[in-house]
Amino acid sequence: MLTLIPLTGILSLLLPVTWQALPELTYTIQQSTNLSDWQALPMVISGSDAGESVVLDISGSPVFARLRFSPDGDTNENGLPDQWEWSEFGYLDVDPLADPDLDGQSNLQEFTANTDPEDYFDGEIPILRLTCGREWLVSPGAVSLQTVSLYLQHPSGEPWTHAPVVLFLDRGLGSLQTGTNPDARSLVVHTDSLGRIHQGLDPIHYIAPEIGSQSEVLKISSGRAQADLVIRTLSSIIGGPPRSLVQSSDPDNSMCYDWSGDPAEADGFFLEEQDETGQWIPVIQLASHELPGLEISPGRFSISIELPHP
Repeated sequence: MLTLIPLTGILSLLLPVTWQALPELTYTIQQSTNLSDWQALPMVISGSDAGESVVLDISGSPVFARLRFSPDGDTNENGLPDQWEWSEFGYLDVDPLADPDLDGQSNLQEFTANTDPEDYFDGEIPILRLTCGREWLVSPGAVSLQTVSLYLQHPSGEPWTHAPVVLFLDRGLGSLQTGTNPDARSLVVHTDSLGRIHQGLDPIHYIAPEIGSQSEVLKISSGRAQADLVIRTLSSIIGGPPRSLVQSSDPDNSMCYDWSGDPAEADGFFLEEQDETGQWIPVIQLASHELPGLEISPGRFSISIELPHP
């Protein structure tokens, strides 16, 4: 129900509107400058058989206000109680058919089910499992061979299907690449019918910056579940990353490294360690002419580095 109150003000004029607020009625106020476009003020008032007063800014002229009231708490008659709209969204006149959290349930359905209309997971914390590893090594300017893959499930173990997953590159100069978005720093994707993001969907690659020896973190989140994928760009003077790297120590104070690689791409051997602050410190760097010949089996390298005495 509506009561129309015409107001005409002067510049910077504040005008109090006072009425007798009856018990068991809910009141809201709208303002307009043209009697066509109305905007609800950010307040919901419950009647208490006492006088209520609201101060309106009528610096624009003319200004019209109307008082809406209802015995069922829904003054705009959209099926959503005004107090629920205000507490969940912070504003009134919410579209009851909208689905802001993209969970397939409208705001009206969320209200009926007593669920959060802006949280796809409705307070639950999903389990996010990365299946693509937690650290990638990529050559400068190259597109990663790996793609982002993960599995999302309910705490009960069931797959969480069609759920939103946010990917965000926290720092660095690289970008994300998909078939529909060739250059992005952030993406929102959805799990499939089995709760997965994988190569068969829209593959998500990483494009490394042209400058080597860079590192950045791909932040992956779904609701309150989070995971980090560290992506490091190799030094530009070093070739592709070794595969199946094995480290072992000898009693004679030396460290042995075995790895697989393509002899045609064996440009050197570069090893870093991460210190307590998270910085990567070079430990070993061998140019191609310093590498030993292939050993053990074709495509397999082995070197022994004497460590400094403590």
